[in-house]
Order: sequence, then structure tokens, then C-alpha cells
Amino acid sequence: MNSTISPHDVYPSGINDAYYTLNTPMSVGNKCLPPNGWAVWRRSLQGMTNSALKPDFLDASPETIRSMGQDYNWILSRTKYKADMSQEDRWRIAEGEGDCEDIALKARAWFVAVGYPLGAFRIAACHTHLGTGHAVLVVTTRTLGDWVMDNRYAGIKRWYECPYTWVCREVPGAFKWERIINS
Repeated sequence: MNSTISPHDVYPSGINDAYYTLNTPMSVGNKCLPPNGWAVWRRSLQGMTNSALKPDFLDASPETIRSMGQDYNWILSRTKYKADMSQEDRWRIAEGEGDCEDIALKARAWFVAVGYPLGAFRIAACHTHLGTGHAVLVVTTRTLGDWVMDNRYAGIKRWYECPYTWVCREVPGAFKWERIINS
């Protein structure tokens, strides 16, 4: 991996295609329990069948990834971060404001609404360097690996460039999550 190439070196005018060509999917392990807030949110979805959530991959080019990063910046510019006010972690699609998982859900809903496959997007749970729980949106591509959209950073990053300890992520089409193996 060439760690000297960064999306911030040339963003937003264009990023060297070499930045996008490494196929680096997350390594996953056994299933694990989903976050409580996700379980409540998932049960609330009326009419959402498991077949609608089947695992899928995005057939992405470097230009697709660049464009998704720019689209995500647009979403972030219209969504204010606001932590849940209660002890209960309430998951919902952000409407103007929300916390990390609400913003991830909003971004996923937006990308699906414009034609991307639902099953290519997974919410992932991680811990920040302070040990705080956090959630991000992961897009799984067929040839370019897994990419993260995170409300704490602009654009889109390869999953291993994010400063987190990974915990687990959704399994589309199932009411379960799988552990992420940190390397």
C-alpha cells in the first residue's frame, strides 16, 4: 500500500486513480449481537423483506468512488451532528440533524434512492481512539474493496485508513451482524 497517496492531496478536483485501485475488503469473522438501537430500528421497518436486503457488491470504478465522496460531502453539508439526548441509543434516518448512525442511515437511504444497490451498504460499529462507540457507513465494492463514509471526516476513505478499532457490521438480508477482524 502506498500511504503517501491521500484523497486530501488533490481533493476535490480529482484523485490519482492509484489511490482507488487496491482491493482491500474488511476481514470478517463470526456473527455478533447487533447494537440495541439497530435491533429496535430494524424491527420497526414495515414491509422490508430480507430479500430486499440481500448482500450485494457495488461495481465501482475510481470515478464512482470519487463521486460518492463528493455526494457524501453534500449530504454532510446539509446534516448537523446532534447526539442523542437520552441514554437510549435511538436509530433513525437523520432529517436535518442526527448522530453518527442517523447520518449513516441517511446517507445509505440517499445512495439507494439514486440507484445504488441497498445490499452494498452496511452500517459498521467501531471505537474511536478515546474508546467511544461510533458508527459509519461502509460500501462494499466488487473490485476496489470496502470504503467508509464517516460523519467525522469529509469524503470517502478506505476502511483501514480510518482511526478506529473495528467491532462489527451488518449482514444484509439477515437480522445479524458479523465481527470485523482488525489487522
